[in-house]
Amino acid sequence: MKRAGVASALVVSVLVLAATASARTAQPAKLHIVTTSPLTVAGSGFHLGERIHVTATVGPATRTVRVRATRLGTFRLLLGGLGGTSSHCDLIRVVATGVAGSTAVLKRLPAPACLLQRSDD
Repeated sequence: MKRAGVASALVVSVLVLAATASARTAQPAKLHIVTTSPLTVAGSGFHLGERIHVTATVGPATRTVRVRATRLGTFRLLLGGLGGTSSHCDLIRVVATGVAGSTAVLKRLPAPACLLQRSDD
């Protein structure tokens, strides 16, 4: 009887540790800008091999591209030709939505000095 109790406690401990480890590795999807000229974004935290729709807006120009996440749930995407070269005065917005439900949004606002210039016009 004592052995059965120890075995049950051991099984429960292993399951709890496994669940905790998988929860730590399952990070939310994220995006970040690698370069702005040309615009290159990288994503992480997506599902293994997940198909992802990425919509990027720089100023008035918008582009949508489909990519597939790697075995590690990452991708890197060059969005050349999106409004030429972006400057620090452009609003950049990127939305990545995966078919498995992963979603990430990145927004880079124009520099404060650019907002002041626009209000003077």
